[in-house]
Amino acid sequence: MGLGHAVTAEVVLSWLGIGVQPPNPSWGTMIWENRAQWRINPHLLLMPAATVGLVNLSFQFIGDALNDALNPRGR
Repeated sequence: MGLGHAVTAEVVLSWLGIGVQPPNPSWGTMIWENRAQWRINPHLLLMPAATVGLVNLSFQFIGDALNDALNPRGR
């Protein structure tokens, strides 16, 4: 269940400049580098941000499904 939080923390740290450094790819770095071009090319900013949201949502659904399947007291 905490994997979505870890992804979000990595994105935020990379966006602030203290996470993954530029030769290595990171969604936070992609968002930071393309923030000045959002009026001309909005897809350069929106696609990494939407991907982070979808990854977090999918990890939450997977964690919830695993909790329902493996937790005997929850039934």
